[in-house]
Amino acid sequence: LPNLDLESKARLKVVAADAVSIDVVNMPEAGRAGVEFQFLVRALDQFGNVDERFEREVALDSEGAPPGMVLENEGRVKLLRGTGRSKCTMPQGAEGADAAALLADATTLR
Repeated sequence: LPNLDLESKARLKVVAADAVSIDVVNMPEAGRAGVEFQFLVRALDQFGNVDERFEREVALDSEGAPPGMVLENEGRVKLLRGTGRSKCTMPQGAEGADAAALLADATTLR
């Protein structure tokens, strides 16, 4: 193609749309197996991108979680630039439970 310039460069900045959901992701490398779980909480737009403008507190609801599971800060997580971290402790005998999976559908915005 005679008009194609292979030397030119263009930069694009992709900005996420407003958050429409909260995602909870287990971080198995953090915490103590079967006792303490750490997880990442993310505010996502409709395409799955992190909304870096999201700076609010969200509340995780432990309804449906194993009896005795305790969320840090009563389930409140402050998100900065669309992400935040939290943890929970599990009662003895709850090995194999995935705290993030239990909390994934139990989030409300505040």
